[in-house]
Amino acid sequence: MSRFASIDLSRLPAPDAVEPLDFETILAARKAALRVRLDAAGLLPDWNPDSESDPLVKLLEEASYRELLLRQRINDGVRAVMLATATGATLDVLAANFSTSRQIVEAGDPKAVPPRPPVYETDARLRSRVQLAFEALSTAGPEGAYVYHALNADPRVSDVAVTSPQPGHVILTILSSEGDGTPSSSLLSTVAASMKGRFGDGVRPFTDCLQVRAGTKLEYSVEAALDLYDGPDSEVVRAASEASVTAFTRVQRRLGEPVTLDGLYKALRVDGVRKVHLSKPSADLEPGETGWAQCTSIRVVRQGGGHGG
Repeated sequence: MSRFASIDLSRLPAPDAVEPLDFETILAARKAALRVRLDAAGLLPDWNPDSESDPLVKLLEEASYRELLLRQRINDGVRAVMLATATGATLDVLAANFSTSRQIVEAGDPKAVPPRPPVYETDARLRSRVQLAFEALSTAGPEGAYVYHALNADPRVSDVAVTSPQPGHVILTILSSEGDGTPSSSLLSTVAASMKGRFGDGVRPFTDCLQVRAGTKLEYSVEAALDLYDGPDSEVVRAASEASVTAFTRVQRRLGEPVTLDGLYKALRVDGVRKVHLSKPSADLEPGETGWAQCTSIRVVRQGGGHGG
């Protein structure tokens, strides 16, 4: 979420400690082990492990299923202690090791009819703050520390850019998770207030002149026509393409993040799409370091008839 290099946890491969599981593999291994033991004891020489009605096979199937559940529980336990894979309350406990807690986005109302439960920040956002926790330990005002404290200031902070146009002058650019991303004056004030403090106990280093401001919005729309392969599910393909490009525009809604034509083409070309005709935008969008690209509308239509595969 910040401009400095941080690890994208979602792209990490599954750790070696998490083993792939397959019931049939476990069952086959148990059958083979039992066959060896029976032969060694001179028992049941005519036993057929492929007979699904055999009582021993039924026992092995039950035991194999229990082993599968046990191994799955071990896999879950391994994932629970890793920041990249922990979720829910387990992630909350892991985050507490870094003095970071899940933020409340909306307090909810237990007296409402029906009652409204509180809304908390997502696992992904909490993970990103935990990644920045060690940055906050520095007293020299590094970029990561400013990002960490800005995200902690309010759960409405979606992204932060830290720039320094001149020595001792730091600008925090804020992107909001609400509306079109433009932060309200109250949100900017909240972030600014969180940085203040008496000498020695504030977030902002004593020698930094700090400014908190909104970024620059670059609006754009997406219009595309699709050539599809022959098939009865043309509307399903069109809808899938539209959903894919919608997800892409949401991911790119970050400060300093460009929206490229090749990225749009890749998002639009789902299974069943033969060719994409993209009319808007006509060029890559570069919002700049303190700006963001805001998609205002998406229109994806089918063009012409189908084509053979």
